[in-house]
Amino acid sequence: MVVEPVAYDNLPPLSMVWVPFLLGWALGLRYLSIIRSDERIRSRALTWVMMRLAIVMAWTVLRWLRWYGIFTCARTGWNTRQNGAEVALDTPPAPVAA
Repeated sequence: MVVEPVAYDNLPPLSMVWVPFLLGWALGLRYLSIIRSDERIRSRALTWVMMRLAIVMAWTVLRWLRWYGIFTCARTGWNTRQNGAEVALDTPPAPVAA
């Protein structure tokens, strides 16, 4: 959607915009099909309607977060196991009293 207009001075076809929205709404139908007792139908319908916002977020913000995660996955300073595993099997288990 960016290269075509810049390199060839052609606008991309309109289907490149509306087809992902249709696919997102189709994938979002699971929110309407699974009936839960603690959720109202109005809430499920609102979730399905808000799929448009989720699609736009996936195209913009979340796309860059995915690429950032791919390029920085080798840096693991954020994890909780910096000093090794917390569990060790170097001592025998205590006997269980009957």
